[in-house]
Amino acid sequence: MISRSIDRLVAVLERLAQRWQLVLLNVALLFTFSFARPASSSVDARINRKVAHQRFDFVGWTVESIWQKLTHALIAPQRYM
Repeated sequence: MISRSIDRLVAVLERLAQRWQLVLLNVALLFTFSFARPASSSVDARINRKVAHQRFDFVGWTVESIWQKLTHALIAPQRYM
């Protein structure tokens, strides 16, 4: 049972090895045409390019907020008032 499945796997790998150029071309085409991106002349694309440096950094803001709350809780300035 296991040797039969190994033989099938070996056969598939041998076919891929024989046709590696075709497989490489198919993978390259798949990666090239699989990403959806807006046309460069679309309004959305132009707006995104204009405001790219002004976008809100949610991850950075969250990390900074957690850090501030943690340090405030550890320091506890209300104890010294």
